[in-house]
Amino acid sequence: MGPATGGSARTPSARILRGAGVVGLFTLGVKVIAFGKELLIASVYGRGDTLEAFLLALVIPTMISGVVAGSFRQAFVPVYVRVRSRDGARESDRLASHALAVALAILSGAAVALWFLAPWLVGVIARGFESDKAALTVVLLRALAPMCLCLLYTSDAAD
Repeated sequence: MGPATGGSARTPSARILRGAGVVGLFTLGVKVIAFGKELLIASVYGRGDTLEAFLLALVIPTMISGVVAGSFRQAFVPVYVRVRSRDGARESDRLASHALAVALAILSGAAVALWFLAPWLVGVIARGFESDKAALTVVLLRALAPMCLCLLYTSDAAD
């Protein structure tokens, strides 16, 4: 049953348009959720030292993940497509599995390093922070360090 008879076959343009619409809706949903997150952070931390400590602690793991995830995507996607077209799905899936394992190992190492280096990093980056604010930033950075692993899966990490 084809398009002329009311079937479900679609032209490539229609499929692309529908896919773009779905991606657009999901992107809008993510932006709305991110806005809600910002409102929640503002309501929990308010304005002042606590918010500044949190934002600084958040920036460091986000930046590390963005560099790794962005590099991962830039290098991985063309190689994956080439392997998939040349060697098939099984080999491309094996490549993806190994590449993801390497990326997770790098980010795990970064998270551990962040935990240990948090006092030094905060001292270098936030020189003007008073001792209480710097101590809070260290605690928050250590708590947020494992977030590096999660951000590999998000598109916002590299943006």
